[in-house]
Amino acid sequence: MAVSVDCSGSSAAPPQAAVLTADGSGQVSWTFPTAFAAPPVVSASVVDPTAGDGNHYAVEVAAPSATGVTVRAVRLSSVTVLGVSVLASTVAAAGASVHVMAIAAS
Repeated sequence: MAVSVDCSGSSAAPPQAAVLTADGSGQVSWTFPTAFAAPPVVSASVVDPTAGDGNHYAVEVAAPSATGVTVRAVRLSSVTVLGVSVLASTVAAAGASVHVMAIAAS
């Protein structure tokens, strides 16, 4: 299902989005192309390059400002014990593609 946001006729800043590559520590820093009037609502997700391999990813959005945001992506490793998947550790998702979107807070 596709979702679109129509900001025509609105005084709100249009949504901004980017696809960024995580550095060696799993972080991406993004300076918004156009600054917002106040810190926006930011969402982020990691594109799993090898879906179905059992790896899962998580992201942390760190204190967005009106001009940018930093996001950290980690790969969640797990082990299976007696048929139950147990979280084992987190590893920086270095090189991962991170989709980030910022929308003006209302």
